[in-house]
Amino acid sequence: MREEPEQSSLARRSRVAEPSHTVLVIEEDPAEREALASSLERRCLRVIAVEGSVDALARLRVGGIDLIIANQNLPGRSGVDLLAEARRRWPNVGRVLVSAGNDPELAEKAINLAAVSHLLTTPWTDRALDEALRIPVASGNGAAQTSGRRGSEPTSNAHFPRIVGQCAALQELL
Repeated sequence: MREEPEQSSLARRSRVAEPSHTVLVIEEDPAEREALASSLERRCLRVIAVEGSVDALARLRVGGIDLIIANQNLPGRSGVDLLAEARRRWPNVGRVLVSAGNDPELAEKAINLAAVSHLLTTPWTDRALDEALRIPVASGNGAAQTSGRRGSEPTSNAHFPRIVGQCAALQELL
Protein backbone atom coordinates (compact mmCIF):
# COMPACT_ATOMS: atom_id res chain seq x y z
CA MET A 1 0.00 0.00 0.00
CA ARG A 2 1.46 3.33 -1.06
CA GLU A 3 1.33 6.16 1.48
CA GLU A 4 0.40 9.64 0.27
CA PRO A 5 2.91 12.37 1.09
CA GLU A 6 1.74 14.78 3.80
CA GLN A 7 0.55 18.11 2.44
CA SER A 8 1.81 21.34 3.89
CA SER A 9 -0.51 23.49 5.95
CA LEU A 10 -0.54 26.09 3.16
CA ALA A 11 -1.51 23.49 0.56
CA ARG A 12 -4.36 22.24 2.77
CA ARG A 13 -5.57 25.81 3.34
CA SER A 14 -5.49 26.74 -0.32
CA ARG A 15 -7.47 23.61 -1.18
CA VAL A 16 -10.19 24.35 1.39
CA ALA A 17 -10.19 28.10 0.88
CA GLU A 18 -12.09 28.04 -2.39
CA PRO A 19 -14.03 31.30 -2.74
CA SER A 20 -17.71 30.71 -2.18
CA HIS A 21 -18.99 34.28 -2.68
CA THR A 22 -18.47 36.70 -5.53
CA VAL A 23 -18.03 40.42 -4.93
CA LEU A 24 -18.32 43.00 -7.71
CA VAL A 25 -16.06 45.98 -6.98
CA ILE A 26 -16.80 49.19 -8.90
CA GLU A 27 -14.05 51.78 -8.53
CA GLU A 28 -12.67 54.18 -11.13
CA ASP A 29 -9.23 54.61 -9.53
CA PRO A 30 -7.02 51.65 -10.55
CA ALA A 31 -4.92 51.72 -7.35
CA GLU A 32 -7.98 51.83 -5.10
CA ARG A 33 -9.69 49.12 -7.16
CA GLU A 34 -6.66 46.85 -6.85
CA ALA A 35 -6.27 47.52 -3.10
CA LEU A 36 -9.90 46.67 -2.39
CA ALA A 37 -9.84 43.61 -4.66
CA SER A 38 -6.67 42.30 -2.98
CA SER A 39 -8.14 42.78 0.49
CA LEU A 40 -11.29 40.92 -0.50
CA GLU A 41 -9.34 38.07 -2.10
CA ARG A 42 -7.36 37.65 1.13
CA ARG A 43 -10.72 37.07 2.78
CA CYS A 44 -11.41 34.11 0.47
CA LEU A 45 -13.80 35.99 -1.78
CA ARG A 46 -13.96 35.82 -5.55
CA VAL A 47 -13.60 39.37 -6.88
CA ILE A 48 -14.63 40.91 -10.16
CA ALA A 49 -13.36 44.48 -10.39
CA VAL A 50 -14.60 46.99 -12.94
CA GLU A 51 -14.05 50.68 -13.57
CA GLY A 52 -17.54 52.05 -14.08
CA SER A 53 -21.28 51.56 -14.11
CA VAL A 54 -21.58 50.36 -17.72
CA ASP A 55 -19.18 47.46 -17.07
CA ALA A 56 -20.83 46.80 -13.71
CA LEU A 57 -24.32 46.49 -15.18
CA ALA A 58 -23.04 44.24 -17.96
CA ARG A 59 -21.43 41.96 -15.37
CA LEU A 60 -24.51 41.94 -13.15
CA ARG A 61 -26.61 40.81 -16.13
CA VAL A 62 -24.42 37.70 -16.37
CA GLY A 63 -25.36 36.77 -12.78
CA GLY A 64 -23.48 35.07 -9.98
CA ILE A 65 -22.78 38.23 -7.95
CA ASP A 66 -23.43 38.09 -4.19
CA LEU A 67 -22.29 41.56 -3.13
CA ILE A 68 -21.60 44.88 -4.85
CA ILE A 69 -19.11 47.36 -3.40
CA ALA A 70 -19.34 50.62 -5.35
CA ASN A 71 -17.59 53.94 -4.98
CA GLN A 72 -19.89 56.97 -4.83
CA ASN A 73 -17.83 58.90 -7.39
CA LEU A 74 -18.07 56.97 -10.63
CA PRO A 75 -17.70 58.42 -14.12
CA GLY A 76 -21.09 59.48 -15.47
CA ARG A 77 -23.16 58.13 -12.59
CA SER A 78 -23.16 58.15 -8.80
CA GLY A 79 -22.61 55.00 -6.79
CA VAL A 80 -25.97 55.52 -5.05
CA ASP A 81 -27.73 55.72 -8.42
CA LEU A 82 -26.02 52.54 -9.63
CA LEU A 83 -26.78 50.68 -6.38
CA ALA A 84 -30.41 51.85 -6.50
CA GLU A 85 -30.74 50.34 -9.97
CA ALA A 86 -29.07 47.16 -8.75
CA ARG A 87 -31.56 47.05 -5.87
CA ARG A 88 -34.48 47.20 -8.34
CA ARG A 89 -33.07 44.71 -10.85
CA TRP A 90 -31.15 42.32 -8.56
CA PRO A 91 -32.75 42.68 -5.11
CA ASN A 92 -30.95 39.67 -3.59
CA VAL A 93 -27.49 41.10 -4.27
CA GLY A 94 -25.99 42.88 -1.27
CA ARG A 95 -24.86 46.50 -1.59
CA VAL A 96 -22.09 48.53 0.09
CA LEU A 97 -21.25 52.14 -0.81
CA VAL A 98 -17.73 53.57 -0.54
CA SER A 99 -17.48 57.31 0.04
CA ALA A 100 -14.75 59.81 0.87
CA GLY A 101 -16.60 61.31 3.82
CA ASN A 102 -19.34 61.02 6.41
CA ASP A 103 -22.09 62.98 4.68
CA PRO A 104 -25.44 62.43 6.50
CA GLU A 105 -27.44 63.35 3.39
CA LEU A 106 -25.52 60.82 1.31
CA ALA A 107 -26.02 58.18 4.01
CA GLU A 108 -29.77 58.84 4.06
CA LYS A 109 -29.97 58.68 0.26
CA ALA A 110 -27.89 55.47 0.12
CA ILE A 111 -30.08 53.76 2.70
CA ASN A 112 -33.43 54.96 1.35
CA LEU A 113 -32.79 54.62 -2.39
CA ALA A 114 -30.26 51.79 -2.61
CA ALA A 115 -30.86 49.96 0.69
CA VAL A 116 -27.12 49.70 1.28
CA SER A 117 -26.06 47.62 4.24
CA HIS A 118 -22.99 49.70 4.99
CA LEU A 119 -21.23 52.94 4.12
CA LEU A 120 -17.50 52.36 3.94
CA THR A 121 -15.52 55.59 4.22
CA THR A 122 -12.14 56.09 2.61
CA PRO A 123 -9.48 55.59 3.52
CA TRP A 124 -11.03 52.34 4.76
CA THR A 125 -9.31 50.04 7.21
CA ASP A 126 -9.28 46.25 7.25
CA ARG A 127 -11.46 46.39 10.37
CA ALA A 128 -14.03 48.62 8.64
CA LEU A 129 -14.03 46.32 5.60
CA ASP A 130 -14.54 43.28 7.82
CA GLU A 131 -17.45 45.03 9.52
CA ALA A 132 -19.04 45.84 6.16
CA LEU A 133 -18.74 42.19 5.14
CA ARG A 134 -20.20 40.84 8.40
CA ILE A 135 -23.56 42.51 7.93
CA PRO A 136 -26.25 40.25 6.50
CA VAL A 137 -27.19 41.90 3.23
CA ALA A 138 -29.64 39.78 1.32
CA SER A 139 -33.29 39.77 2.43
CA GLY A 140 -34.85 41.78 5.18
CA ASN A 141 -33.47 41.35 8.70
CA GLY A 142 -30.24 43.27 8.27
CA ALA A 143 -29.86 46.89 9.32
CA ALA A 144 -27.83 49.48 7.50
CA GLN A 145 -24.73 50.77 9.20
CA THR A 146 -22.66 53.87 8.89
CA SER A 147 -19.54 54.80 10.82
CA GLY A 148 -19.79 51.64 12.92
CA ARG A 149 -23.28 52.42 14.35
CA ARG A 150 -26.29 50.24 13.64
CA GLY A 151 -28.99 52.11 11.75
CA SER A 152 -32.71 51.69 12.09
CA GLU A 153 -33.71 51.05 8.49
CA PRO A 154 -33.89 47.36 7.54
CA THR A 155 -32.35 46.45 4.24
CA SER A 156 -34.40 44.77 1.58
CA ASN A 157 -32.16 41.72 1.50
CA ALA A 158 -30.95 39.35 4.30
CA HIS A 159 -30.30 35.80 3.10
CA PHE A 160 -26.72 36.70 2.21
CA PRO A 161 -24.60 34.76 4.71
CA ARG A 162 -21.97 36.38 6.85
CA ILE A 163 -19.02 35.94 4.56
CA VAL A 164 -16.23 36.79 6.95
CA GLY A 165 -15.72 33.81 9.19
CA GLN A 166 -16.95 31.35 6.56
CA CYS A 167 -13.50 30.91 5.08
CA ALA A 168 -11.63 27.87 6.38
CA ALA A 169 -8.23 29.49 5.82
CA LEU A 170 -9.20 32.54 7.89
CA GLN A 171 -10.72 30.37 10.59
CA GLU A 172 -7.51 28.34 10.79
CA LEU A 173 -5.40 31.49 11.04
CA LEU A 174 -7.59 32.99 13.76
